Amino acid sequence: MKERNLYTYVLSLVAIYAVWETIIDFEISNWFFYLLLIGLVIVWDLFPVKLPSGIEYEAGSIGCLLILFQFGLSACMLSCIIGLLFAFWKNAKSFKKIKWFRYTVSIGMYYLSFLLAYKVMGYTAYLNPYIQAFAIASVFELANHILMAGVKKTVTGSVTTGEFFGPLKTLLIPVIMYTIILPRLMRHQEIQEWLDEISFLAIASITIIYFSSAFTKELTKRREAQEALYLAQQELEDTLRHQQGMTFKFKEADEKFIHTLYDGELMYRLGFVPEKVIGKELSNFVPIDMALKTESYYRRAWNGEENVIYEGELNGIIYLASLRPIKRNGKVVEVIGSCVDITERKQAEDLLLKSEKLAVAGQLAAGIAHEVRNPLTTIRGIIQLMQSGRMKEQYFDLIVSEIDRMNQIIRDFLSLAKPYSTSFKRTNLHSFLEDTVLLFTAEKIMRNVQIERDFSIDNPWILCEEAQLKQVFINIIKNAFEAMPNGGNLTISTHVSEPNLAVIRFSDSGLGIPEDRLDKLGEPFYSTKEKGTGLGLMVSYRIVEQHNGTIRIQSKLNVGTTVEVVLPLVK
Repeated sequence: MKERNLYTYVLSLVAIYAVWETIIDFEISNWFFYLLLIGLVIVWDLFPVKLPSGIEYEAGSIGCLLILFQFGLSACMLSCIIGLLFAFWKNAKSFKKIKWFRYTVSIGMYYLSFLLAYKVMGYTAYLNPYIQAFAIASVFELANHILMAGVKKTVTGSVTTGEFFGPLKTLLIPVIMYTIILPRLMRHQEIQEWLDEISFLAIASITIIYFSSAFTKELTKRREAQEALYLAQQELEDTLRHQQGMTFKFKEADEKFIHTLYDGELMYRLGFVPEKVIGKELSNFVPIDMALKTESYYRRAWNGEENVIYEGELNGIIYLASLRPIKRNGKVVEVIGSCVDITERKQAEDLLLKSEKLAVAGQLAAGIAHEVRNPLTTIRGIIQLMQSGRMKEQYFDLIVSEIDRMNQIIRDFLSLAKPYSTSFKRTNLHSFLEDTVLLFTAEKIMRNVQIERDFSIDNPWILCEEAQLKQVFINIIKNAFEAMPNGGNLTISTHVSEPNLAVIRFSDSGLGIPEDRLDKLGEPFYSTKEKGTGLGLMVSYRIVEQHNGTIRIQSKLNVGTTVEVVLPLVK
């Protein structure tokens, strides 16, 4: 928008008319008092009073209104023109640098304001002087404020409601000053009385300005603090809006989780906008099945659980979310959450997993070829002997043994490749261990192995697929027996390492495993046993992972091996 527009041109024409009317109708009866008031107008315009709203109020209009009362509109406008000239000179530092178009626009605004005040003065002549002064001052200030808002609207293009109505409260201060001062000056006619009254008002004004300056400074500090807080809030909102992830908050209302904050670049990429999310529950903007699943995580955080983490997928974007409760006086009042896009990371993980699968497949193929080739070589040699006529009965036993060996390799391999059942059920861990140990009643006697138990968890329960988990425990116990060819002790113990994790420890007193071989345990076709394939332990690892658990192995040569299976407990 331009400073020169139809509205400001009209005000400039009004100013030209005002100057012309002032020249024609100007008439003064008391030059001494008039010049004294003009001097006050110039001083008050050169040194404006800063109101609590931050507006610099040029108090010269008080003198102009008094001149309006005593000498009429033309004399009032001459004092206004002179006062404005000095005010513009002060701001421009030089008469040459004065922006004369703005000056004429200001004269036009003041002329219209004083003209309305002059009309009101005639309509309220019969009223109490204080009421009359209040009416005149209110009309003048309101008219001037409206005209100024019109200038700003045409120049800048917009005037907010706050910008228009905000200063009106503080404009009551000069209106009250007019109401007090003008009637006192209007009732005096003698020069000495004028001088006495003006001296009294000058001292009173200085006292009021001095004591009100502290009040003004305090209000200014508060306003500056509010502005700083507003800027900080804007900066925080901008930071949240432009972060790559997403930040959100919610609280419970009427047994529903209502979002109070939702912002970040990820929000827009997921297809959301704040207006459709804030104040709403999940089911209003995501599919119902996803809302129900996510609300279960919301409930955990609202119940006080720290750092609830979950993954989700929406509109082709995989995200990782974290929830933390906000507490006041020990009570959760809100939950704050954050989300990050992990789509690329997941894709990279999938690519890496496929590469690992291919590598494992190649390793398995090479291992199977090697393991099967050895028995085939043996069988081929025996057949060659049989063809040469050197036939012995024990050769048949050897052929059967090698075929059984190949069959075992294929069985282990199929077990590894077989998909796992998901029919998990709630099982008592100690009873389950006892049932497994019972299978080795005869073998432990034959091998001279003592099995000791140290169960320290009170009534532990787990979710498991019994046949598969029993296969893991059997494999561990069987390996322990084979590690103690001359007999020994096997201790099976349980304890809690974290609030919801059970540790099942199998400790034997066998030969132990060299430290450099521990890292390779679980790899296919790597075994510390003479005829082992390593597939049994690999299968065990996979079964335990399927149960959201882990296997840890520690060993020391000639001391023994400890295998720990960690599984989550359930209530």
